[in-house]
Amino acid sequence: MKQSVGKGAVYLMLAEAVALVSSYGLQVWIAHYLGAGAYGIFGVITSLYLINRAFLNTGVPRATSKFMAELKEDVKNLMRNSFILQLGASVLFAVVYVMFARLIARFLQDTSLVPYIVLLGIMIIPFSFLSLFMTGYMNGAHKFKEQSHLKMLYPFLQTVFTFGFVLLGFRIYGIIAGYFLAILVGLYVSTKYVPLDSFLDKKWLSIDYISLRKIFLFALPISLASLCFTLLRNVNTLFVKSILVDNQIVGLFTAAATLSSVPFSVFGAVPIALLPAISSAISDHNLLKVRDYITKSLRYSLLILMPLSAMVAALSAEILRFLYPAYYESAALTLSILIFASTFLAIFTCLNAVLVASDKPVVQLITVALTVVLLTVLNFLLLPRYGIVGSAIASLVSSLFAISIDWVHIHKMYGPILNSFSLFRIFLGSVLVFLIAYYKPYSGWWLISYFIFLSLLYLLFLIFLGEITEKDWLFLKKILLKP
Repeated sequence: MKQSVGKGAVYLMLAEAVALVSSYGLQVWIAHYLGAGAYGIFGVITSLYLINRAFLNTGVPRATSKFMAELKEDVKNLMRNSFILQLGASVLFAVVYVMFARLIARFLQDTSLVPYIVLLGIMIIPFSFLSLFMTGYMNGAHKFKEQSHLKMLYPFLQTVFTFGFVLLGFRIYGIIAGYFLAILVGLYVSTKYVPLDSFLDKKWLSIDYISLRKIFLFALPISLASLCFTLLRNVNTLFVKSILVDNQIVGLFTAAATLSSVPFSVFGAVPIALLPAISSAISDHNLLKVRDYITKSLRYSLLILMPLSAMVAALSAEILRFLYPAYYESAALTLSILIFASTFLAIFTCLNAVLVASDKPVVQLITVALTVVLLTVLNFLLLPRYGIVGSAIASLVSSLFAISIDWVHIHKMYGPILNSFSLFRIFLGSVLVFLIAYYKPYSGWWLISYFIFLSLLYLLFLIFLGEITEKDWLFLKKILLKP
């Protein structure tokens, strides 16, 4: 049974929240257990892992999700062709990644990374199919609930396996082994929700080249854009390692980057649910519904993300002191800047989903590629002079640049997508909680209660200003109660 977009977004956001608790709990433990230097290496390996999988984690799966939302029949043919493309691309990408492992390690000025990089290249093959099944078929079929279950299971297993291997003394190799084993188990579970007969019937050898070409031409720019987008989120760690070299400094940046990615990680569920919905509305020529999807997604994202970012920025030192050893508190300013960069990137992904659903993947690719170029230039200019704070500034400027370009494109296609008064009220409420948190900070376990208090204060302030209305409560009720 298909589920609504709002319901789907909630399911996937809950899954991301569970994933965050598992993943970030593991990261904080690694920082304590292995020390700052090893945590810096872990940050580099994680960045390479995310960049490595980006190309195969998005293009074909999202194309599958989009075309499944539009197709009324012949889903098996679509799944078979997407499987062929994903298989060829993953093997090719893994081979290239393994071949250039030593070159990547030299760029990072640490040849001890070579075996880790080779293992990461091999790991991407099974992960690419987990992504195809989970983000492609299950999302395209609107099986958001089942998808959310799998998205919760995978990071949980990843945490458990990694924790066990590291405790056994395998250190960085244990982390990679934990990730790999979780992928295999997740792939096995995902087959429960995928019609495997699509890949096993007699039509397997009779390839539909027209359909194959359609998926390829749509997926390629999205894959390239995803690779560039992942560079936006993770390449800074590699620049810090390459330019500043010191693993402990890389560990500081990793801690700040990890915490700052909370908004992006949770709200990454919004564009996943938004893409097939907008594709379906566009195919039905219902532009009114398209605009409604865009407006609601952006407004509700900003309603939550902006005050969250403001609170984290104001209490960055207290948060780092609470979660990490005392040494990491020196990354407070970096975290304060990166949290806003992450928020803007989360909004950017929503806008990108609109462009992809509107058959504008090339526009998305050009925007993200230009942003990566800007980020690279700014890192080389700012990192040597300002250290990790300079890299955070580079991320903030680049994310603002990206969101501005996409906003202009979507405004041209669909008209105004967000009320300026609404945006001002959200900004005003966020400034209020920032000032209160900054001038009256709390630390330790009080932070949790303080975040809840500030969130309620922000909510009451927006109700007073008339930003939160009865329509919002009805929309929330509809999402939570509608089956």
